[in-house]
Amino acid sequence: MATAYDPQLQNLLEELRPISLQTVVKLEQIVADYGARAAFYAAFVIVCLEARVQERGYQAVSDVTTQDLSNFTYFEYTKQNPQAQACFTDMLETYKTDCKRRFAKGVSTASV
Repeated sequence: MATAYDPQLQNLLEELRPISLQTVVKLEQIVADYGARAAFYAAFVIVCLEARVQERGYQAVSDVTTQDLSNFTYFEYTKQNPQAQACFTDMLETYKTDCKRRFAKGVSTASV
């Protein structure tokens, strides 16, 4: 069943797909496990991080932890679900790895 978050989530996934396909795969798993709303909130965090990367480079996110991001809605929404928070932590590490790889290859710009 489609939710109000589905169209917005799909837009974010399409923006993130060329940046980190593995992050999108993990976001799709969040959809399957916790719903489109949770995945939308998680994708929004990644889009915000990517904006930091585009502005300041990979170093802007290299040491970011979920604790640093705890003010984002995803963490409030999933505060009673440690598994959902663990999924985000795993996805964040995937994003950072892909981001580091992009910068190592000199492909530091992407449109978000």
